[in-house]
Amino acid sequence: MIELLVVIAIIAILAALLLPGLAYAKMNSQRTYCANNMHQLALVWAMYNSDFAGRIVSCEAVTAAGRMNMAAWAPGYCGGADQHGSFGGETIDWPPPFNESSAQALMAGTFWPYLKSLPAYQCPGDRTTVTNAHRFRNYAISGYMNGTPYVDAGGVLAGYGDLNPPRLVFFQKESQLFTPAGLFVFMDQDPFSIDDDEFDINPFGADSSGALTGMEAPSRVHADCFNWSFADGHAETYHLRDLPKSINWIADSLPGSFTVQKLDPAQPGGLNPDWLAVSNHTSLFTAGL
Repeated sequence: MIELLVVIAIIAILAALLLPGLAYAKMNSQRTYCANNMHQLALVWAMYNSDFAGRIVSCEAVTAAGRMNMAAWAPGYCGGADQHGSFGGETIDWPPPFNESSAQALMAGTFWPYLKSLPAYQCPGDRTTVTNAHRFRNYAISGYMNGTPYVDAGGVLAGYGDLNPPRLVFFQKESQLFTPAGLFVFMDQDPFSIDDDEFDINPFGADSSGALTGMEAPSRVHADCFNWSFADGHAETYHLRDLPKSINWIADSLPGSFTVQKLDPAQPGGLNPDWLAVSNHTSLFTAGL
């Protein structure tokens, strides 16, 4: 009897030693799988653009006429912290199946003919659900990559937070991508932040009203890391550095707004280093072109 108890105790000790390693191996495998997904999506993005004479695929969720953009790479809403419903301040009503996470919505996108694999659009590390099922998409495209533009009275297009004349390039054609290895396209977005197919970031940190903004939240499911892929097709893993503002962010007071703020007084220079890192890979200054 004593021998049996000793054996059980040894097994318990070995299990306690091995389980953390197994958990880390699983997490690392999921992170690698997610990065591979983003690499595939970046290649599909380039293929689509090439097929359409170098014009970058749209990630604009709503057209200027206020209608759902069916020309988007992945139209509709895929469920964030508020699950299916409205896009914050946007008033458009999303018809089924575009008002919640669904395979049908994903299959209606312009990417589906190029990549007909549902798991390729999903981060394996996301264990949250939408209407009791795994969400069908975890990735979004940078709003500066032919997303929702700011349009002034003269028809000049600019990205989120920019002015007229634009200080940063709002990319609509591949010919504008002078440094593709340094410009991100796809973001692994946090499951409590993702909504439409566009990842919003304000590289300037304040909108036209002067309200301080930052960016929608990148994912934290890979041990406080997120994956992103770039215009040249490569994917990287980024380790979040700002504990209070990025890793432990919570939904803002504005309904439908789930962002990481630009400012953090605890950081050198008062800026969130994660917001700054993403901003630096968002666009190019027009003055240098």
